[in-house]
Amino acid sequence: MKRPDHSTWWLAGASLLLLIGGIWTVSTLQRYPAQKRHIERKMADFQQIAADQQAQEEDLAAVRAFEELPANRPPDLSTLLREQAPGLQSEVRRRETRAAWGDWQAHRMEVSLERVPLDVLGRFVSRAEQQRPPWRLIESNIVATEEQPGTARATLVFEGLAKR
Repeated sequence: MKRPDHSTWWLAGASLLLLIGGIWTVSTLQRYPAQKRHIERKMADFQQIAADQQAQEEDLAAVRAFEELPANRPPDLSTLLREQAPGLQSEVRRRETRAAWGDWQAHRMEVSLERVPLDVLGRFVSRAEQQRPPWRLIESNIVATEEQPGTARATLVFEGLAKR
């Protein structure tokens, strides 16, 4: 029997490697869709984590801004109202208090006004929102009065943050 020469061995080895490479390629192509979906899910998870981290950084920046304010609670709404319109018939009452974050609480206050001039009402709301920490108008009900033009009956709900 004749012994194979080196070129036959090289040809057999190359054919074997080609066959292994082909099998590997087919196997990889079959797994590709599942791997692609897995990678896409991971990418979506990372993007969500990055968005959550950005939102958390913005929240922490807001907390730091409140922590750096010279006052730890907004001024009394009755006092602000007396400064804007002394003698105006009004009632200020606490609606609710709930935890906001850390040592901060959100207070909701209701201000009821009778026959308030509309320009005074606008200045009062503006001034309340300019305080530091601010009051934020979250609800309002304003009804014009017939007795005196330019006046209204108003119920305003403000929310403000105060440190415990």
